[in-house]
Amino acid sequence: MTIFSITILIAGLLYVASVIFPCFKKSPDVKKRGTYILALVGFIFHTVAMLVQYAPDMQSPVGNSYGLILSIAWIIALLQIAIPMFIKNGFFTMFPVAILTLLPQACPMFSQVMGGSIKSTPSFAVVHGLLVALSYGALAVSAIFGGVYLKQKNSLRKKFHSSKEIPMPSLEMLEKGISVFIATSATTMFASITAGIITASTLSHTPELLLKFTLGGAIFALQLTLCFTALMGYLRGAKLAKASITLFIFAIIMLIPIELRMAI
Repeated sequence: MTIFSITILIAGLLYVASVIFPCFKKSPDVKKRGTYILALVGFIFHTVAMLVQYAPDMQSPVGNSYGLILSIAWIIALLQIAIPMFIKNGFFTMFPVAILTLLPQACPMFSQVMGGSIKSTPSFAVVHGLLVALSYGALAVSAIFGGVYLKQKNSLRKKFHSSKEIPMPSLEMLEKGISVFIATSATTMFASITAGIITASTLSHTPELLLKFTLGGAIFALQLTLCFTALMGYLRGAKLAKASITLFIFAIIMLIPIELRMAI
């Protein structure tokens, strides 16, 4: 194993530890502090791994499928590490980051990338990849907000107020967060498609490229629809939260056939 693969493995295990740490019977303050520290240290290892792999040769981390997935995970982690600095009401789960970080390591198709072989990427393709990563990252955060919204609403419905429960953000703030991150995701996806079209003009029109733009366009259409319905007030509350989670799951499923075969 390379230094990169060992470091990213440690990062993933720390993310997992931050997810399961609250399951132990500790005080709310200890749970919150321990979860955050584990996630923060995992994020540091994640950052170091990215720098070790890509910084020496000034390579783009989105020049291949595995790098793109790690970039998306890094963006999600960064947002969640930053959120508690501005919102003092709890900490959001690192579960999506743990999945994105660890699952590819068990997949044989990433073995070449894990060994350090990275293909070069044109400049517009780099911009395209970065914007795609930002779009999926924002979509993931909207889904996290949606999950927290549903949990908070369920607690309020049951009128469950335990002194050991970690305080959560208000439903109004969570709903606003869902809408903001969905809008961010749609905007960056539109920009990524524009950069992708410019890049595609220099490539041969293969079936893989057609699949990439077809599925990418479908995801963008759903993002735009969800953004519009939320903005106009047609979709709110629990329905908006469930829709954001469903869209993220759909987008991740679509990401697999789009990005694992090719990365433009």
